[in-house]
Amino acid sequence: MNKRLAVFGGRFDPFHNLHLAIVRRAAADLPVERVVVIPNGSPPHDTVNASWHHRLKMASIGCSSETKVEVAALEPEGFPCRTIDTLAKLSTRGTVPILIVGSDAFAKLTSWWRWRNLLTAVNWAIVPRNSTNWLPDQPELKEHIDANQVDVSDQLANGSGKVWAWPKPLGKISASDIRRRITVANRGWTELMPTGVAKYVQKNGLYGDVRLKKL
Repeated sequence: MNKRLAVFGGRFDPFHNLHLAIVRRAAADLPVERVVVIPNGSPPHDTVNASWHHRLKMASIGCSSETKVEVAALEPEGFPCRTIDTLAKLSTRGTVPILIVGSDAFAKLTSWWRWRNLLTAVNWAIVPRNSTNWLPDQPELKEHIDANQVDVSDQLANGSGKVWAWPKPLGKISASDIRRRITVANRGWTELMPTGVAKYVQKNGLYGDVRLKKL
């Protein structure tokens, strides 16, 4: 019997404390046995700064102490990252995965590959970004949410196409702000990510020459 999974994909450029908070809350709050973290190789809608190899390693370091979390190398660099195709690679036969996304990403779902199929193929756990008013403007998404939103995360254990959201944002850290802090001032960034990840960034000189700064 396959284990029920939650899937959390992203650039993780770099992996930071909010990412870690999300996977921890997912492991605790969602009706799943595992949370699978998938760094995007070549995301079709975004650019990346660090290579996929570095981003995969940072995610692995950041999640290393989480017993219910695994980092999967399912979207290698140089290939289109289409979520519905990636989910097909997971061993989810007999279960419906829960896809964890930020509210800003969910609002852009209509630009994703085969988004209507994806919308009903999984259950959704939404992470509000800036407020509890996370509902998208797109009418078709609004209609789906009206018919399928649930109030309790345990309801994601059955059916598909269901939508649940954490009641409030889980943090306000952004990867773009961390990169800016590194490249512009080289300060105020180490405390925004797990210590092991900060050391990896320093060792490899990612996002700027930070190798001379002692952590």
